[in-house]
Amino acid sequence: NEEDTDTPLDKSKKLSKAEQKALAKFHKNEKDKDTIKTANIKRMKETASHDIETIETKLFSPPAKKVLFATKKVDPFQVGDYVRVKSDFSPNKNRPAGTGWVTQTLKKDDGSFYLSVQYQLDNTKHGMIPISDVTAIPLDLRQS
Repeated sequence: NEEDTDTPLDKSKKLSKAEQKALAKFHKNEKDKDTIKTANIKRMKETASHDIETIETKLFSPPAKKVLFATKKVDPFQVGDYVRVKSDFSPNKNRPAGTGWVTQTLKKDDGSFYLSVQYQLDNTKHGMIPISDVTAIPLDLRQS
């Protein structure tokens, strides 16, 4: 009769000293893990003054944006502004990073702004660029 290695441990068999030592070490490690887990849960309950959602919100939410006071509405970019554009290779997009001139501005009904930019290096035009992907470059700082 061959012994089946996948069967549960037969408790009637006596373990060797090495096996007993390994089993004792395993049980000690499991007990240590449970002790650490319990201590961490206790510490979190003691230190947390808010629920988890509030803590996550504080940890992962950016600070509130400060609003500048303006006396009249001004579009963020004008035709002719020199800008730096971030690359966007997301699905259905193929826009490399670059610098160029704003050739057209578009304000949608929802208040979002989009630009068309003609790149300086290769004279290509890219449209429907959200202003979040564009940075204005002051004329005295642009590269020649």
